[in-house]
Amino acid sequence: MNTDSQAGACIADLSAGEYRHVVLDFDQTLFLDNSTERFLDALRPRALAFLIVACTDWLLQLLGWFGTVQYNNQRDFARVVACTVLMPWNHFLWPGAARRLAASSMNRALLDAQPPGRPVIVLSYGFRHIIAPILKAAGLGGATLICSNALPPFENLRTSGKMKALESRLPLTEWDKAYFITDSEDDAEVLAALPKSHLMKWCPRPAPAFTGLYLPLRYTVEGKYPEGRYFTTQIVLEDLALLLLAYAFSWNYAAALVLLFLSLYTIYEIGYYDNDRVAVKYETKPVVSESAKTFPGFSKARAWLWAFGFTVGGVVCAWPDYVRHPFRQGVPFLFDLACWFAVLGALYLVFFWFNHLVPAKRLFLFPLLHIFKTFSFVIFVPLTIAGTLLLAAQVVSISVNYGIYRWGGKWQRFNRQACRLVLFIVAAAVFWLLAPNIYPGGRYLRSVLIFYWGLVRALEYARHKNILRLLAEGFQAGPPPPSRHDEARRKE
Repeated sequence: MNTDSQAGACIADLSAGEYRHVVLDFDQTLFLDNSTERFLDALRPRALAFLIVACTDWLLQLLGWFGTVQYNNQRDFARVVACTVLMPWNHFLWPGAARRLAASSMNRALLDAQPPGRPVIVLSYGFRHIIAPILKAAGLGGATLICSNALPPFENLRTSGKMKALESRLPLTEWDKAYFITDSEDDAEVLAALPKSHLMKWCPRPAPAFTGLYLPLRYTVEGKYPEGRYFTTQIVLEDLALLLLAYAFSWNYAAALVLLFLSLYTIYEIGYYDNDRVAVKYETKPVVSESAKTFPGFSKARAWLWAFGFTVGGVVCAWPDYVRHPFRQGVPFLFDLACWFAVLGALYLVFFWFNHLVPAKRLFLFPLLHIFKTFSFVIFVPLTIAGTLLLAAQVVSISVNYGIYRWGGKWQRFNRQACRLVLFIVAAAVFWLLAPNIYPGGRYLRSVLIFYWGLVRALEYARHKNILRLLAEGFQAGPPPPSRHDEARRKE
């Protein structure tokens, strides 16, 4: 933030009027907020907007791994384009939100200091259909707006540059007669080109979009484990993939597994939330991420409501298949819902107990938590023999990993992915020797898929890179991912 004397000098220079053109950055300068974040926050329904934004971010990160895009330059453009196209009704809602923002968040000091008759140019990385209604509501509808465009003709100033855009609207011969004010060091090129410029910090960093919005898994991904692309690498490619490989497959069963997994993980996440607030009281050296400490908007009541919705969808998806089984006939739908909610309630109680124990005693409950996380779905989806061995190997390997961590060992060096693979191979071999007729015909396919999936995960863990990058770079090892546990111990 700038000092009062710096702000006063800037306002005085602006009021003096010794120039022909006023060039103003918009976000956090003329507008004391971030227009893109507030636009995303104004979209309704918010949950749908958040999911669209999350999908575009994930896609851009994937493309960034291949080097086809620069994530930081394309992120806002992709977010705004996707939300504008997929949620067009918000085009009619935004002008009202823009008027409210113009009344509450414009930089009145800059507005009041504007000399009459001076052309105003607003130069921004933001987007025309977002900024123009705010300027109009603030009485600057006649200002020249140079910005990105998320509508045809598309233009992203973060890739083309502000200098090029400014050159097309303000002749070079007029640049020494222009007065430029911005808050961003990203505008260094323009600051150097315009002799009369000020770099000022007018407001604190604005809150990102969707602050305070509760959605399942959000605390886990953004609070509990904010580093390392946890949603992709752990939740999707391990926790969920594990279930799809272990349980009998049909499209109904696959949909049921996904929805029931989401319902269970929603309650599991309550345990994570309490673990960062209750369980740490029983630890001498608690490790909690900064994101978890300040995470807003988590709601246990909403978690149970979301879990109920996922449960209904999961049971409905499983119904067409399991209702044909003789032991399922005549079982009422509400009874099935009650059974699954009994599982969720038991999981909640076990995690509650786990969080109120001293760390040494948690070792005995940790495997039970992961039994809930892996074997609970057998109520609705048949579990294959190979899948049973895989899930058992998962519970054992991750419990060993937790034990090494709790006893102060080098748990980062323990490749639990490789441990799970070895346990599965040994168990499958012993089972096959004892009962060779257990895999008739083509049922080896599931075991082969499990083996290759486990091998890929073990290699990724050993080399600290995803399999696509490993193949591209010839299996070279990369640096280990950051760990909040290591950071906490370094601070000690």
